[in-house]
Amino acid sequence: MALTLRLVCGVGTGDIARAFLVSEPTMAARVTRAKKKITAAAIRTGCRTRTSGWTRC
Repeated sequence: MALTLRLVCGVGTGDIARAFLVSEPTMAARVTRAKKKITAAAIRTGCRTRTSGWTRC
């Protein structure tokens, strides 16, 4: 959820941390770990277009 708020909605890490009632460094670490898990799992992120397949949105 925090990663979605950060990447898709553009909400700042500090704002997300306050919403989750944790410190900003804690939330930054959670977002970083989530990004690493997505990269390690080779999950596609982006949008699919008709002409060029997957592209970063």
